[in-house]
Amino acid sequence: MAIAAALDLSGREAVFALQDEKTAELLCDASIPMSGREASGLLKWILAELEKKGILLDSISSWTVGSGPGSFTGLRLASSLVMGLSWERPGVRVRSLPSALAIAAALPEAEEGVRAAVLYDGHRGEVLVFGTMRQGGEWAATGLATVLTPDTDARELLKDFDILAALRRDEESIAAALPPDLVPRIRHLEKLRASALLRAATGNWTGKLTELVYIRPAVFVAPRQPRENLV
Repeated sequence: MAIAAALDLSGREAVFALQDEKTAELLCDASIPMSGREASGLLKWILAELEKKGILLDSISSWTVGSGPGSFTGLRLASSLVMGLSWERPGVRVRSLPSALAIAAALPEAEEGVRAAVLYDGHRGEVLVFGTMRQGGEWAATGLATVLTPDTDARELLKDFDILAALRRDEESIAAALPPDLVPRIRHLEKLRASALLRAATGNWTGKLTELVYIRPAVFVAPRQPRENLV
């Protein structure tokens, strides 16, 4: 049996899904709270889920990894883990897909050309925005990935999107950062599911595991001067 697997650790939960590649039957769609030091147990949890289903790790013929936006540490950990699991296994396909596509894929709308802006809490009164569009029967990135700051004209930035989508965990912070008239347009999903990541863009296998989505640019922090020992 050839199994397709999906893994995402872009948020406060690890999500993992398994699907029979031949029949498209969903075999597993699991999640577990995992952040910080808990993330060291990611592989152990995956192996436990495989054991529950009686599936061998070697049965996995393809991996899809969520590439964000999200936690820098979580994104790197998930992608690095799958790199290791697929090392020197040329028959195993691997790819990354923006985690935002899984949120878009969970929306009920499937009309061609529908555009959805996926919103994330950016903290400090900011919102991260990732644009998606339904094309060719699947969801794809539009190329918009930006930070909506208090100085940004949110109405202008989001005017071309038919749908605004966000995870329920970010509801209050996003509502506080957006103009009140935009808030009712937001569709809230209870959680990101790895099964949605599997079906988000089945024909796109171009994303590399090293291509992660970092909307907010890295900030350089100058090293501190070492303190001299006082005698």
